[in-house]
Amino acid sequence: MNCQKSRIVGEKLLPRITEKLEENNIEFAVIKGAINTFRLYDSIGERQFNDIDLLINKRDLHKVKDLLKSIGLQQKEENHVQTKYFEMVTHQTMPFEYEDVSLLEGKINIDVNFGFAPNNMIKINSLVGDILKRRCYVDVFGKKIPTLSPEDMFIYLLIHIWRDAIIIHKIKATKDIELYQYLELNQLMDRYPLDWKYIEEFCINNQLNEIVYFTLYHALYISPRIEKYCGELYRKIEPADKEYLSMFGNENQEPKKWNISFGERIFCLDRYNKLLEVYKPEDFEAFNNREKIFKK
Repeated sequence: MNCQKSRIVGEKLLPRITEKLEENNIEFAVIKGAINTFRLYDSIGERQFNDIDLLINKRDLHKVKDLLKSIGLQQKEENHVQTKYFEMVTHQTMPFEYEDVSLLEGKINIDVNFGFAPNNMIKINSLVGDILKRRCYVDVFGKKIPTLSPEDMFIYLLIHIWRDAIIIHKIKATKDIELYQYLELNQLMDRYPLDWKYIEEFCINNQLNEIVYFTLYHALYISPRIEKYCGELYRKIEPADKEYLSMFGNENQEPKKWNISFGERIFCLDRYNKLLEVYKPEDFEAFNNREKIFKK
């Protein structure tokens, strides 16, 4: 079924989206699974993905929404408060849906991202435009599909893994440690001669050292072999204080400390309840506010 979905996405949907956005002069890139399945794997059936992620400039958000609707994509409707809150905390739109009866699920979602993470967690959303100017193209069934350069995709994945690892609603959904994301880092390093000087300068100039070190620290725990690629960068950006590596809940005013190690968390499928052994639900104020809004 992965092959079927990848073929529908690669032959039908990605070319349709690319044609519509490029003919309207929208700078964008396809990111994450929907492009990496064609870019990083020998077979299109190896990489499972649930949706298509696009990265755009925030200034183009309303125009992109209209363009996607013009090619028959329907946006999931929520009330105004939920929609605004969702966009504020995720920096992506409520999903668009592409329906196809030949898909096992009957449809696939398209998420439009206009930043890397919420502003209270990371401050580089204004650089999306610069990153899009460095984009490259990947051949997908004979069509050229825009995506991030290998270096920028690597940086994006580092940030994405960090963000998911520390947010409480991801922990509760057991999506804070997803090993395929670490595999994707391995695949990028194996397949591309990355410009490590660019990555280092990007991290330093945008104050990303701690975020990048966080993800590389855990990636090296899982796969020590990647030290031959990223070891020099890892040592250069090593922070003096590493206590933050065991913290979570950065969306709250006061982050909390894990009560089990990263190695234990990998094999614990009930990580949220493990936290409740030492914390109370009311300790997670930002998470509780999110839950209240989406229950309305």
